[in-house]
Amino acid sequence: MKEDVYPDDIKAIPVKLLPPEAQAPFIERARERHRLWAELTVMAQQGFRITPANVEIPILALLEQYLAGHPIPRPIQLYQAPATRLFWVNEPWLTRDLARVRAVGDAVKVRGDVVAEVGAAVPASQRERFAQVLARVLAALPSTFADQGELTRVPADVDGWLALGDFLDAARQGVRDRQARIKAIGREIDDLARALYNGPAHPSPAPRPVRGVREPTGPLL
Repeated sequence: MKEDVYPDDIKAIPVKLLPPEAQAPFIERARERHRLWAELTVMAQQGFRITPANVEIPILALLEQYLAGHPIPRPIQLYQAPATRLFWVNEPWLTRDLARVRAVGDAVKVRGDVVAEVGAAVPASQRERFAQVLARVLAALPSTFADQGELTRVPADVDGWLALGDFLDAARQGVRDRQARIKAIGREIDDLARALYNGPAHPSPAPRPVRGVREPTGPLL
């Protein structure tokens, strides 16, 4: 490998001169990729924690965003949820940290300890899904349930909670879709560049007949 690179070396690189119409596919994809990068940057500033392997979404910020877009029925405060028979938090956990809670079936637990239970207002077919959304919200609280009871607003009915879950899933999927598209654009640009230099595939030439050997004629049996 050469240690020094001179202008003549640069000139020897086979750079294609393309008319504007041939440059367009590259420009369009580069602009799309920059737009997606910019969107991910904004999302990171909004609290999304984005790595190639994982996406953590800002649950409480998205909760407020969801409620702002769905003012009817009017949201309730967290402490009011038991009165609506949506769920309740068991007594010992009202003043404990909830960061480690997880949904297990239709309950919210820390290991084997039941932290919160889904209430009678939630139909049987929707209880597990409700518990999943509830666990995500409880785990995101910055302090205990008792502390946040009057500070955090939540949906007032079952449909609102389930729609919130879909909203949170869509936010995470939006990040993954952007990441996947950025990778796909890279592959598309590579393919376009490869085609410029390799050109269309040419058919292989027919084999030359060997002297003294006659080509077969007539149907094959």
